[in-house]
Amino acid sequence: MVILLLLSIISCFLPWITAKVIIGGEDRSTTNYGNQYIIPLGARYTVPVAILSVIGFILLAYSFKATQRIHMLRVIAGILILIGAIAAFAYTFSAAIAEATGALRYSISVWPEYGMGLEALFGLLMLIVGAWGARPMISLKRSRIPYIFLIPFFLNVAIFSAFPLGFGLYMSFTDWNPFMSITEARFVGFANYVRALTNDPVYLLSIKNAFVYVLYEPICILIGFFFAIVLNTAIKGRSLFRTIFFIPVITSTVAIAIVWNWLYDYDRGPFNYFLRSLHLTPQHWLSQIQVLPGVPQALTSVMLMSIWQYIGLNVVIFLAALQSIPKEYHEAASVSGANAWNRFRHVTLPLVRPAVLFCAITATAGSLQVFTEIFMMTRGGPVQSTMVPVLWMYNKAFGGSSPQFGYGAALSYTFFAIILAISLVEIRILRRGGMVYY
Repeated sequence: MVILLLLSIISCFLPWITAKVIIGGEDRSTTNYGNQYIIPLGARYTVPVAILSVIGFILLAYSFKATQRIHMLRVIAGILILIGAIAAFAYTFSAAIAEATGALRYSISVWPEYGMGLEALFGLLMLIVGAWGARPMISLKRSRIPYIFLIPFFLNVAIFSAFPLGFGLYMSFTDWNPFMSITEARFVGFANYVRALTNDPVYLLSIKNAFVYVLYEPICILIGFFFAIVLNTAIKGRSLFRTIFFIPVITSTVAIAIVWNWLYDYDRGPFNYFLRSLHLTPQHWLSQIQVLPGVPQALTSVMLMSIWQYIGLNVVIFLAALQSIPKEYHEAASVSGANAWNRFRHVTLPLVRPAVLFCAITATAGSLQVFTEIFMMTRGGPVQSTMVPVLWMYNKAFGGSSPQFGYGAALSYTFFAIILAISLVEIRILRRGGMVYY
């Protein structure tokens, strides 16, 4: 058993031994038709990985009971030896190919990374499991243990939410673009913000289009509230209808946009086929600039699709709010002589206001951030009549021949401030009338 343990620890350093002794331990490069290929054989990467594996191995030894420890250590030692051998083989194999063929791009650079990456992942896993298994050695109060389980959540928030938000804010004050490193970016202060609000007519037009697009939400909320009232009655198959209404909400917006593109097709679309059957003029649903003064027809066509898709969400929310109202309230109002309209006005409406507030705020914020529908159906055309802020941010940050990360970040934070202000105004307005608990 001691020999097996020693072999497993040596295997952690086997890639390093291979790189130092067999190959020479230096990164090599070779030229093939003017292209430079790098062989990542440096020992500086393998030593930290080996140390990580050894620490995890030692900690893991304390995580099993004495009766299980020998068996588990044998299994782990065997896995370590296998992984070390694979990593060492990858290094040797890469060097052999480099010498024989004059450097093949993927064979040389990827094979060593696979072996080393496999060893690193296993070493990290051993470190985590070993630390957890050795937790009795760590003097922690019992009340602190639950916080340990929250560490992955906080790490997720910190890495994938907090850090991108902070880094994006920093980017908005620079002129960074993908053709330079972040250290080469110049600090430009509020120049990006001033440019967005005063010297970017397309961005200002996109904000106007976004506010026009939001106008579909009151219609969607009213229609959803109507169907929720209908479904709240003693109707057969209420669960089935609720499911039917909700299916478009959970369907991919990309798939829905593709279907509606076909529905709007000028030559083969069902909508124009219906108009032709009535001897009416077919429409260019997604390429007509205006149908009303200041309202592009292409934008109204996308709004019609959004109404169809999101009615079901409002139906489910309002139906849940209606079903949460105690029947005693309506019975007491009926005994007091209130008719159906008064019961609806003085009992139902006040009690569903929290649902109205939720739908209004989430729908407004979501509609202002519309991207997929416009990107899939119009790409901002025709003549930028359907350009919206998020699509313009995408175009400036990632599109064209000169993407501008810094300016795109400034656009995003500018629009975030607008959405935040609108949401606060909505909360203030809808709080009136007794909604002090929101």
